[in-house]
Amino acid sequence: MKIRNISLSVLFITLASCSQKEPQNTDKVTILSSRGLHLIQPLLDEYSKETGQRVEVSNNKAGVLFSLIKNGSAKADLLLTTDLGSLVKASEEGLLETVGSDLEPSVKGYSDQEKKWFGLSRRTRVIFYNSKIVKEKGINLLNLTYESLGEERFKNSLCLRTSKKVYNQALVADFVDRYGEEKTLNFVKGWVKNLAAPVFASDREVIKAVSRGKCLFGIANSYYLGKLEEKSDLENVKILWSKDSPAHVNLSGIGLLKNASNQEGAKNLIKWLMSDKAQAMFASVNYEYPVNESSAVNDLLKVYGTPVVKTPTYLNDYSKLHEKALKLIKLAGYK
Repeated sequence: MKIRNISLSVLFITLASCSQKEPQNTDKVTILSSRGLHLIQPLLDEYSKETGQRVEVSNNKAGVLFSLIKNGSAKADLLLTTDLGSLVKASEEGLLETVGSDLEPSVKGYSDQEKKWFGLSRRTRVIFYNSKIVKEKGINLLNLTYESLGEERFKNSLCLRTSKKVYNQALVADFVDRYGEEKTLNFVKGWVKNLAAPVFASDREVIKAVSRGKCLFGIANSYYLGKLEEKSDLENVKILWSKDSPAHVNLSGIGLLKNASNQEGAKNLIKWLMSDKAQAMFASVNYEYPVNESSAVNDLLKVYGTPVVKTPTYLNDYSKLHEKALKLIKLAGYK
């Protein structure tokens, strides 16, 4: 399977034709990325302009990238992903190398314990609500939480994306860590009972359904609201930030590949990506939140309100929690 090339700055990947060690290539840093190239190329161009370091990128789905790395077809220095699960999987399968601990102050816990991967942006998965219906029904949102959405009073009020997508699997894994398996199973069962429509294929569809009044509440990644508002005005859709139930946080992040030919250049790029300037650029273009909390956020995000989040504790035990989450999702009948 070939990686599709979508930029002038492209990493040409070839199959190794022999076992002889290849010469070290330090004139460029190469990245395998599952994050859209249009979201990262301007940032990398800025890095090259500032440092003179050439950076090349190949883009594809995470599963394809893993296969190419493991069978030796991909020669690259860094792996950039759109979700925590991919980073954890890469680390567990021995694909990543330790970077070092000097980046920890910038990311404040958004990295693994061995410092093999680092978060670059926080992707909050939040509760959306239809403000018009909430007002008409006089619903008090003050103490409303993710768990509340499973209560009987909200029957036929909830819209969800399919559980087959990793974002909802990570969400449930986070809840298993927060509340335990029994409580999580109970309120996920409640979600299923309260669905106003069959599960949707995308977060965009969930948010649009909330806007149209098809459902009172929906759960989706917050950045999709920004993407939708780029193209059209959505009516009556707001984000609920609950102090009683901090927003679930997933990560887009980066790791150093074990067989990197330019480790020094790769480490320098990771360090630069943690700077205030780079963090603002990386997160802002996709309406995400920087992991470096001193960095500026997109102006539109300020309109959505101050996010209520905390550093997630499920990050370093993700694989076990993810396995439990998949079991609970099946038991709850969440399709």
